Amino acid sequence: MSAASASASDDGKPGAAGGRPSVEPFDGQAAPASPDPGDGVARWWLLSMLAVLLPAALAALPRLTHRPG
Repeated sequence: MSAASASASDDGKPGAAGGRPSVEPFDGQAAPASPDPGDGVARWWLLSMLAVLLPAALAALPRLTHRPG
């Protein structure tokens, strides 16, 4: 192993040889948009509420629309 390759692989930075990975400097470009993990939670919450409330509303419909006459 030559001295140049040894210095290139271990330059003394905390993330170079081991430990935490080094953080690249900000290059001025925005990070790619990642999907919001809360979107799936809201969708499942809405579906579960519909699964509970829709049968209850349908069961109460005859009572609400029945007019004794």
